[in-house]
Amino acid sequence: MALVGACSSGGAKPGGTGSVGTAPRAQASTTTIDPWAVPAVITVPYVNRVLAELNHIDGNAIRSARAANALTPEFNQLEMSIFATEQNFDLTQQVWQKTIADGWANVSEDPGDVVSTVMQLLSTSSQCIYASVREDFSHQGPGGVGVAPKWWIALSPTRPTTANPTHWAFIYDGYDSSGGAPTNACAGY
Repeated sequence: MALVGACSSGGAKPGGTGSVGTAPRAQASTTTIDPWAVPAVITVPYVNRVLAELNHIDGNAIRSARAANALTPEFNQLEMSIFATEQNFDLTQQVWQKTIADGWANVSEDPGDVVSTVMQLLSTSSQCIYASVREDFSHQGPGGVGVAPKWWIALSPTRPTTANPTHWAFIYDGYDSSGGAPTNACAGY
């Protein structure tokens, strides 16, 4: 709250007495605004921001495993925080165990985050987000997958945690081997 005072160049005028009261102190707010709160209307910029955070969490997990040359407790904690099901988590563990066994082929010593860009929101609700995305893996290392233009994600709500504050976790993050669109993972939500 700003307190504005006025000064007059004239002298004091006779007459009554006055006093200036003190403004009440502003109370410290006990509520905080959740920057990841799910908006009433889910938009492309919102989903891109959520995906960037989920990809950064995933990147931190991968960097932990890369530094240790093994799946670490940190890797497991971070990956579990961004995948909604055990099946998703098991699949990502298998992928990265194979990557480690292959000597980190195409993954740099300090891999960057995958960059996801929403191409089209296919369905959105507070219960599920389904979108086609452009998935850019080139920041993970030279000679890797590069850009995957036909990629789909589906997100379901999850309780925010320190590891994943976004309110969302992947229920689908991939492509269909036929090159077409996979079945809408949000159909059951």
